[in-house]
Amino acid sequence: MRHVLLFCLFLKFFATPVKAQIIPDIPFCSKPVIVDGNLEEWTLPIRFSNPSLKKENNNIICGLCWDAGFLYIAFRVRDTQLCVNESGNGNSRLYFNDAVEVYIDSKNDSNKHMDLNDYQFLLSISEHATIFKGDKQQIKEGSLVPKDHEGINMIIQNKVSIQGTINNTTDQDEGYCIESAIPWSAIGIRPVEGYAFRIDLCHDDVDTISDIKTWPVNFHPPTLQFVNLQGQNDFGYPDQWHRVQLTGKPGWEYRWRHFLQLLSPATRISIVLVILTFVILLWLQHHKIKYYRKFPNKEQLLSASRHNTSSDLMKHDQISAETTRLKNYIDAHMMEDIPVEHLAKELNISVRQLQRLLKAHLNVSPRQYVTIQRLEKASELLREGTLNISEIAFACGFTDPSYFGVVFKKYFEMTPVDYKKRHA
Repeated sequence: MRHVLLFCLFLKFFATPVKAQIIPDIPFCSKPVIVDGNLEEWTLPIRFSNPSLKKENNNIICGLCWDAGFLYIAFRVRDTQLCVNESGNGNSRLYFNDAVEVYIDSKNDSNKHMDLNDYQFLLSISEHATIFKGDKQQIKEGSLVPKDHEGINMIIQNKVSIQGTINNTTDQDEGYCIESAIPWSAIGIRPVEGYAFRIDLCHDDVDTISDIKTWPVNFHPPTLQFVNLQGQNDFGYPDQWHRVQLTGKPGWEYRWRHFLQLLSPATRISIVLVILTFVILLWLQHHKIKYYRKFPNKEQLLSASRHNTSSDLMKHDQISAETTRLKNYIDAHMMEDIPVEHLAKELNISVRQLQRLLKAHLNVSPRQYVTIQRLEKASELLREGTLNISEIAFACGFTDPSYFGVVFKKYFEMTPVDYKKRHA
């Protein structure tokens, strides 16, 4: 008998079907969501049907996602007859239109009836919306539906795209899409990964076109069909809504984009200019380092000239007429920026010929040759001892004294200070 009892408990434990989660957890949307009624970028995993819509399967599909500012909701509904009988934001009778409804228990703390943390969003295909909230006074009075839509100052984004015509009974429509963004701050939620709350999604189908203002308030004609995810037509009770939680979190790309959105246009331009300036300075520094690494020292320059039997540019009595003119030009424009084209023009040769000339005689480029002449001039001024090192750097065409010190040390294999002391 005991074995039979254990066997029954085993079957009960393992054979009990697990209830499917109708609404999956809500993923973080890393890309910006544009609320325009166009759902091409959406994934819509939630499906349910309304028996009034020609008994088609999966005739309502929807999806949810979130970011730091909003809960986004999208519906795509098949409907062959689109109807609108009421209009205006805040109109409590928008459910006499084709519409969808979203219920939210923001604190996941409600029982059967809506309390102050519960909201109902009624979104019509007329692009109007009405928002209900649990009402404190009605809760005290024991109302079966303790909610109110008066005085709720909440702005939501709501866009609709229609596939068909509204209130035209002579054609067959395809349906509509509704896309909405509900601000977290308006419903008292600080969105973080893992935050849990309750939600329900519903569909209102209307196939009646008439002046409903003549109807009694409590009259509901049979052509009004309401249904929620579980196929119920009597809903709005928080204990039947579905528990979900937020998944995912912002990455650095989203955080950076969100940060920029919070800034004014002038501040954004300033940040771009600062970044651009930093990139340019980094690029210039990279080229300086690259130039410095390839720069020869004086011994290497003398060695290169000794291997050349045609001339020795470091000895005045053997300098050719062309290089003498080149050196004189550099001396005359020592404090200026000297383009390579100007050097070639001074000798009446092309830039390419100038490069070959200096490469053959000294194994240096034209830019390196200009720097060498500046350093030689600086060494003369250091030996004279009348100027300080910064003044000498500027006098010889160096805009950065620290860079002058680095290149001087590379060429003379000692710092300007040491050179000055040695030749004092």
